Amino acid sequence: LSLFDLKLEATFREEKLKLEEEDLSRITASDGTLPGGLTPEQFQKMVANPELMSFLQSTKVQEAMKLLMTGGPEELQSKLEADPELRETLAKVQKVMGDVGVPPK
Repeated sequence: LSLFDLKLEATFREEKLKLEEEDLSRITASDGTLPGGLTPEQFQKMVANPELMSFLQSTKVQEAMKLLMTGGPEELQSKLEADPELRETLAKVQKVMGDVGVPPK
């Protein structure tokens, strides 16, 4: 695992994550964004938010992300219509993401 991966794992274990500028510069694209289109500042705010990290570890959210990546937005929308708990959880995730400066897509 890379130093970055180890630091991210520390976050998921609820340890304090300290990303150095050098860590972020290694994964920053030429347009100044990280994978997923986030700015380094947005990413740092996200990983520093324990509520968001908790959501991202939830089985429901992980299943939704997998469904979005494999089946596309239509399949995720069908799942959201059939699963009110997932719909509520993803609404909370979107709110927290907005709170840390990541606009909804």
